[in-house]
Amino acid sequence: MPEKPLYADAMLKVTIAEPPEEHLLWIKKRNWTTYVIPRNCLREFALTPRARLESKLDTFNPEIMYNLREKGLTADSVHVAFCQAYIEDERRIRDCQLDEASKT
Repeated sequence: MPEKPLYADAMLKVTIAEPPEEHLLWIKKRNWTTYVIPRNCLREFALTPRARLESKLDTFNPEIMYNLREKGLTADSVHVAFCQAYIEDERRIRDCQLDEASKT
């Protein structure tokens, strides 16, 4: 069974990819379009001030902002997704570490 997304709304999702050091950003078009986001980039995008996120995404992959704009979404929309996904990813990592520590 696929793991629950780190973030999901009607137009955007962020999930864990294989290998788990990477994530997938999903943008809803007619079908879902996906982009690989390395874990360190998810962190970077989440911690980037919103005013600078659009240019950072354009540098990373210009198609992302193009597809967001095409769907009427903004950098603010994807910033919320990145922030929530990063928070959830960190929570899951912490919980896993706590589970491992309790076994020893």
